[in-house]
Amino acid sequence: MYYDDITAQDVLQNRRTQPLFEIPADISSDLSVPDAEHIRQALRLRLGKAGNHGFWKRLSALVLEPANPFNAKAPRRFRHDAIMLTALLLLAISIVAFFNLSAIVR
Repeated sequence: MYYDDITAQDVLQNRRTQPLFEIPADISSDLSVPDAEHIRQALRLRLGKAGNHGFWKRLSALVLEPANPFNAKAPRRFRHDAIMLTALLLLAISIVAFFNLSAIVR
């Protein structure tokens, strides 16, 4: 079957009929579609099972490249997007400060 032969009928017949997520067994539900409260309970259970890494580890994961799995002692470099975001933020702050301070000096 080539891509040219795929029709809307084929797509509708082969679509996913199973839900994309599983409701945890800890939550009792008679509904086939979860409501907002069931989603909140599932989220609380999921986040409760997650390890508490702390603020600094999460921040370093955002700012630094992933650790080298082959050399644990290798230093982690800054992510390029974190460097660019910091540079743009410093540029914006310096522009605001320059124009505000130059108005005060006059």
